[in-house]
Order: sequence, then C-alpha cells, then structure tokens
Amino acid sequence: MDRAHTIRLKRLEVGLLLAAVAGYIAVSCAVAQARMLWYDEIFTRQVAALDSWARIVTALHHGIDLQPPLFYYLTEWTRSIGGEEVGLRIPAILGFAFAGMSLYAIARRWFSPGYALAAALAPSTLFFGRLGLEARPYGLVIGCAALALLGWTFRDRKPLVARIAYFAGILSAAASHYYGFMIAVPFGLAAVWTLWRQRRLDLWTVCGCICAVLPNFWNLSLIREGIALYKNGAWNRPGWRALADVFYVWPLAVLAAMFLVSMVSLPIRGKSKVSTQETSPDGESLVCWAGFTVIPMVAILLAKATSGMFTLRYFSMYSLGCSLLLAYLLERSVKGSRWIGYLAGGGALVAFACVATLDASYFNEERYALSTSCNYFSGLLEQQDYRESRVLIGDPHAALQIGLYCDELRNRVAFGTDPALALLYQGNNTDNKGMLYLRQNPPITIEPLSDFVRGQRHKLVVFHSESSILKQYFAHEPEYAGRIHLLTEAPQYSVYRLDPAAAAGDGAGEK
Repeated sequence: MDRAHTIRLKRLEVGLLLAAVAGYIAVSCAVAQARMLWYDEIFTRQVAALDSWARIVTALHHGIDLQPPLFYYLTEWTRSIGGEEVGLRIPAILGFAFAGMSLYAIARRWFSPGYALAAALAPSTLFFGRLGLEARPYGLVIGCAALALLGWTFRDRKPLVARIAYFAGILSAAASHYYGFMIAVPFGLAAVWTLWRQRRLDLWTVCGCICAVLPNFWNLSLIREGIALYKNGAWNRPGWRALADVFYVWPLAVLAAMFLVSMVSLPIRGKSKVSTQETSPDGESLVCWAGFTVIPMVAILLAKATSGMFTLRYFSMYSLGCSLLLAYLLERSVKGSRWIGYLAGGGALVAFACVATLDASYFNEERYALSTSCNYFSGLLEQQDYRESRVLIGDPHAALQIGLYCDELRNRVAFGTDPALALLYQGNNTDNKGMLYLRQNPPITIEPLSDFVRGQRHKLVVFHSESSILKQYFAHEPEYAGRIHLLTEAPQYSVYRLDPAAAAGDGAGEK
C-alpha cells in the first residue's frame, strides 16, 4: 500500500510539473506577444528571413550579425508560429521552459519538491523579460546547457540515454552561440575533481568538453571575420566592471550568505527530513554546479585575450549552477525541513509571477510610447511645411522599431550611419556598423549620414536621443549651423528641423 501511494504521488507530481511547464509557456507567449521586437531581434528577423542556409551564411560573412548560422536557421522554422513576436522567440521560450523542467528533475534527486521548485524558477525569475522572451540565442543556449547537465547528472542511472543527452546538450549549446563552448568549464572542473579525489579519469565527461569546441572550429571563419569587424569600437569591451551586473552580483551574494549560514548550522545539524533515495549531492556534482557560477569570470579573461567583447547575457547559463547551489545550501541550513522548502518554492513562484507581471506592464508601456511617437511624427508630416519631408532618426533602436511598427512612416524614416563619427562622439560604433551591413536587406532606409543629409531638397525632421550622434554631428559641421532649429525638447530626446541649403536664411528663428 505504501508503494502504491508513493507511485500515485509521483504521478501527481509529474502531472503538476507538466502542467506548470505548459502554464509557463502560455504566460511566456502572452507576454511575448505584447513585447515589440527590438534592435537585436530585428537583426535576427532579417537574417532568418533569408530562408536558406547558404544565404544566411553569406550574410554572416558580410558582418550583418554575430551569431552562428544554426540559430537563424532554427528560428526561421519557428517564425510562422503565432506571429512574429511569438514565433521568433519560441526557441528562447522553449529553452527556458526546458531549463526549468530539467532543474526540477535534477534537484528532486536530492531535495523535496519545494526546494526543487525554487531551483527551477530561479533562472526565469532572473532573466524572464531580458532573455526568456528574446529572439536571440541566449535562451536556446540555457536550454541546451540544462539538457547537458540533466544527462550528466543521471549518467549513473541511465548511462546510454543520459550520455546521449549530455553530448547533444553540449554540442547544441556550442552551436547556438559562439560563447556556448563555455559549457565545458563546469564539466571540466568536475572531471578534474574526480581525477584528484578518486584517481579516476571520467573519459565521457572529458570527451564532452572536447566536443564543446568543435562547432566553433566549424564556424571559425565567421568568428574571425566578426571579431575583425566589431572588435575595434565594440560597445561591450571586456572588463571586470561588467561582472557588477545586479543579475550576477546578487545571486553570488545570496550564495555566499547561505554558505556562511550553512557552515554555522553544520555542527548542530540533525538528520535530514528529506525522504529521498540520496540524502545529499556528491562532491562531483557540487563542483560542477560551482563551475557554472564562475563561467562569466573565466569568460572575461578569454574575451580580453580574443574577441574584445563581453556582456553577461552571453553567459546566462551560470544561473543553472547558482539555482542548484542555492537549493542545496538552503536545504542544508534548515536541516532538510520540508515546510521551509515549500515556503521557498511558494516564494519563488510569487517572485516569478511579480516579474512576469511587471515585464508585461513595461512592454505595454513601451508599445504605447512607440504608438505616441508614431502619431507625433505622422501628425507633423501631415502639416503643409513637412509634406515632402523625411524623418532622420539618430537612434538605431528607435529607427528600426518605428520602421517596423509604424506602417505610415516606414517609407519616410531613415537612419544615417557613420561608424567613424560614432566612434569619435560615443567611443563605440557597433550599432552603426551593424546598420551599415543591414543595408544589404534593410527594413528601413539606411544611408551614409553625410550623403543622406546633403541630398535632401526639403526640410528634414531630425530625431535625437541618448543613443544618437546627430546633435554632435550638426553642432560640429559649420554648414548646418544656421539651418538647424529646435522643434520639441524632452528629457530623453529632442526633435529638430533642418532646412535645405537653398532655404538656409528662411525662418531662422522659427521653432
């Protein structure tokens, strides 16, 4: 009877887990539908739309973007599902959903359901709106990394299936992003620990680490060309300050605090109340989890030596190890109390719900702000003085979104690109280089800045914001000194009118 009761409970748990995954995917799709595609995602959209492996690879050789071709090819398959906002983001949505499910299964090997739920929700709570709903490869990478960790964790129970999952996860993560090979760090450290403590070389784990670099060898020419194009003037130069991101510092701080608490409670720890087959993860697993947390630190050193580019989102897989270590330390600190575990799981669920709600509200506000901007420019261009005018937008993010979502403005919006001036005025020119290469398959008019401005024969509406170089450009070019006039000024942006050269003396004081 006890065995039958246990089986029923396990089936109920599996059913609830699958329902939770389905609910997560549904919530993600709903919020993704509200979120507009932004700058990086529009590059994904343009490359994926090329619709063939050869054309995608050719575009990447030209420098249009810095991701492996497999990611775009996969995204093209999902693009038609549920509209572009959802379809382009399905790889990320499924990646985070699978990561959560995998973390739950891994944590349940040692911990009760509450702790497992807390571990499963931690990555999504950290990165739901930033990466879990983004048409970029980071969500796909975290899902593939979770597959590798799941297979590695259960390789002693189901050797063949687990090892296949381990290798598939490693190869997929490395093939989805050029920095995906960093998945080898935690497993490599675990193999070193095994060799040191047990005098045994884990050949399967080591082979997986070696396989992690194979996709980059396959894409080596694309990587070299990308580094050559973007390293000089990159916006994301590597430096230790990049690790000060709150989404990395705070999880590490919490882990450190929980570690101290667990060490204090260790001498008085009683028998664990967790009724699992295994009472605690082994040292090899703990080293592997800790290895995930140091990936960004190792990556900083590597980026300094090679690519010259680093941002924390490349390495969001660190959250897998942080989540499991946090569950372990919490369970250890409270002596395996199930009630504390349920409180932790419930708290994680509430935290995720708050994050999803806040993200949905923010994305709706963004959509409203863009609609307001579209109405403003549409109304301005309907005025008699501006019926022949174009809108020059200096912010590449705003230019692409307005071109994509404002149908009536698409043919009248332009972005003037000048990587040399962007590097001079802003200290980086990644966006301007990207827009320059996007001219091969443009969603809006993209032209060299000076040529475009000098070719205008009608009044030009100029939109300047914090990400724009237009204000500096017009201020430092003498030929525009008497032709540029302020129309609207707000805390974060300004709108100007640039008179054509023939009308330089007309309406000098007009605003």
